[in-house]
Amino acid sequence: MSKSTCAKCKRFISRKRPCAFCDADNDLRLSDDCDLVIEAVTLLDRFEPILETFNARMMKFDGVAMMDGLSADLAAMDTRQVILEECLAKLEVEVRADPASSADGSHALPNDC
Repeated sequence: MSKSTCAKCKRFISRKRPCAFCDADNDLRLSDDCDLVIEAVTLLDRFEPILETFNARMMKFDGVAMMDGLSADLAAMDTRQVILEECLAKLEVEVRADPASSADGSHALPNDC
């Protein structure tokens, strides 16, 4: 098994730390753990402008106005549904009253539907 030795004092040293006896750095490289931390910090630096842009857009977003618009749309759909249900009820009454005329397809929708 080969161990690292200090280039200055030739004592055995850890590969990840400077020499404890003479403080020589012996051209140490960052460990793999440090490389991962540096990559993560670099990734965060790349995301920072994206997050700032997203935050600025969210500050401009008016959720209350959007919800008010959706509520108005739902109210309009509810009104339309009531009208359609009334038309369906009228058609059912007419079909029950005269099933022969509606069977040949000549039956027309009421004008108010």
